[in-house]
Amino acid sequence: MRNSLTIFTFKYPYGSQETFLENEVPVLAKEFSKVKIVPLFGDEQKRNVPEDVEVLRPVFPARNTSIIFKILSPRVLREVKTFKPAKLKKMLKQALIISELKKFLCLNLSKFRDDVLYFYWGTNAVNVITSMNLPNKKVARFHRFDLYEEDEPGGEVQVLREELNSKLDLLVFIADHGLKYYVNKYPSVASNCKLSYLGTLDFGINPVSNNNVLQVVTCSNIIPVKRVNLLAEALCRVKEIKIAWTHFGSGPEELVAEVKETMSRSSENISFNFQGRKPNKEILEYYQKNSVSLFLNVSISEGLPVSIMEAASFGIPVLAVDCGGVSELVPKDYLLPIELSPELLSRRIIEFYQNDFSNVELRTDMRKIWEERFCAEKNFLNFAKELKNL
Repeated sequence: MRNSLTIFTFKYPYGSQETFLENEVPVLAKEFSKVKIVPLFGDEQKRNVPEDVEVLRPVFPARNTSIIFKILSPRVLREVKTFKPAKLKKMLKQALIISELKKFLCLNLSKFRDDVLYFYWGTNAVNVITSMNLPNKKVARFHRFDLYEEDEPGGEVQVLREELNSKLDLLVFIADHGLKYYVNKYPSVASNCKLSYLGTLDFGINPVSNNNVLQVVTCSNIIPVKRVNLLAEALCRVKEIKIAWTHFGSGPEELVAEVKETMSRSSENISFNFQGRKPNKEILEYYQKNSVSLFLNVSISEGLPVSIMEAASFGIPVLAVDCGGVSELVPKDYLLPIELSPELLSRRIIEFYQNDFSNVELRTDMRKIWEERFCAEKNFLNFAKELKNL
């Protein structure tokens, strides 16, 4: 049985990304005698981790990152005619990461000799194992942008997949949809693939309000794949009911401005509360203290969103686009088509208000789905035991 673990992350525990690891790492730390974290990047404030978890220096500290990645500027890439600039940028990024991480590991091999190597993403850092003969047991977790090869605009160019498959001892997928997708493309690795849902902690039940305002919450980055402005356009079409929309998350200034401008054209029956990017703790506290009628997700592509798991844990009803593994969490009657128009979305929101606004049974069902499939303590404990027994 193996008792030491190294986790390779994108930034965690630096910055505000990879919030899901905040629930997973404490469970892993209890099960393994030694846990180390190797972030690729780290130039922001570091979050707290369990006392016995060691955070190594980032592979790309701030002082190096800005210099190395200058060669990836659009101006330079436009001079290369073979590939589209966006695709070439992603390929060069992978090459740089492999090169720098290989140097990092070679200098520190003694620290990792007996560890299970757990790559939190199925791209970036994990690609280093294709160029090194590491004797360790190696595991990668696949989500969305690191998995679906057709979704290149919202993710990474997938390189070295065949070589990666031959070097990994375990490929872990956060949704059954993703697992089946991968095995269909690479049947030879089926025996090494495993479904392991992420999960969230139990912070209680969302309070129910007696007023007649539909309290809508969304939680995502404001980037094209999340289609937040589609929801804004849909709400501008709603005249019959009162809606208060609260959004957590941010993005490029021009996309945030687009959402705000769209909402400035909505009727007086619609209010918009833009919270911006908040620590996960504050979002959970919001769910504890404020009644939420409906959680919405209109992304065009997903793995299996932790944001929906969190809403479900509070018993909050969900309307979400049927993509990736969303149907493994959201009941079929509350799934939206990928080809979603503002007109259709506005109708579905009004229908929800008319038919399910006070549906206590629906809230109970959402909570039950979470309890059975997405409870963090149960899921991460089972996953930790799987890693130890490799």
